[in-house]
Amino acid sequence: MTSTTNTSLQHDGRGIEPRPSFWRKVAEGIAARLKRMRWTRLGHLPFRRLTPISRDWGSERGEPVDRYYIERFLERNRQFIRGNCLEVFDSAYARRFGTTTRIDVLDIDRNNPRATVFGDLQRLDAIADETYDCFIMTQTLQYIPDLHAAVAETFRILKPGGTLLMTVPFLIRLDDNKTANDFWRFTPNSVRMLLGKHVADGDLEITSPGNVLTGQAFWIGLAQEDLRARHLAHEDSQYPIIVTARATKPARGRQDGRAPERPTPAAP
Repeated sequence: MTSTTNTSLQHDGRGIEPRPSFWRKVAEGIAARLKRMRWTRLGHLPFRRLTPISRDWGSERGEPVDRYYIERFLERNRQFIRGNCLEVFDSAYARRFGTTTRIDVLDIDRNNPRATVFGDLQRLDAIADETYDCFIMTQTLQYIPDLHAAVAETFRILKPGGTLLMTVPFLIRLDDNKTANDFWRFTPNSVRMLLGKHVADGDLEITSPGNVLTGQAFWIGLAQEDLRARHLAHEDSQYPIIVTARATKPARGRQDGRAPERPTPAAP
């Protein structure tokens, strides 16, 4: 019996194995290429879970990442935390960073035992004009519907030459406890627009600390303790976590932060 050569088989020394057809090779090549493309793209993502590690800003793991930038801002401006000082919710930062003679704590919640003044930041009827030398307002404005009214009240109760030290969120999840009242996120330009109506550029300093790595960490619920000091210390203003503002109310005799114009001499 005459044997015929089967061109679909090949010998590699280990036995006879089927030779893949041309179209099978093409299909396998395309599949491998797509697999490489998919994993290469996902490989740039350090976190692939669909749920966060913590829904409480990493508090159960340590200190929230945004607090690093808030506290560094206050540390840099501690010379302005003096005299009569007002702080929202509690007096922790005024006591830690300031040299104050009096501290009041503002809250709208009358169940807050730390509060000494109760009122709505949009209308602070309980506080007289020009009462405070410093107002510490951290991560508060996102809960206020009428931003312009709140800022106007803030400068009304500051003494001439008094200072607002404010932080607002750029990157943060919705607040589970206050979702219905969580209205805003802020950029440096929006903060400048809000405060610039009350102070001149020379009396207003705005920063936007954070970076890509710490932003990702904060977003998924890691804490400061999960990062290295150099990670936290690096700042990239295009990838902020918070926006900070130091705004000084014009002294008496100045309008909108500028020296008043001299009166025109009367005509002889």
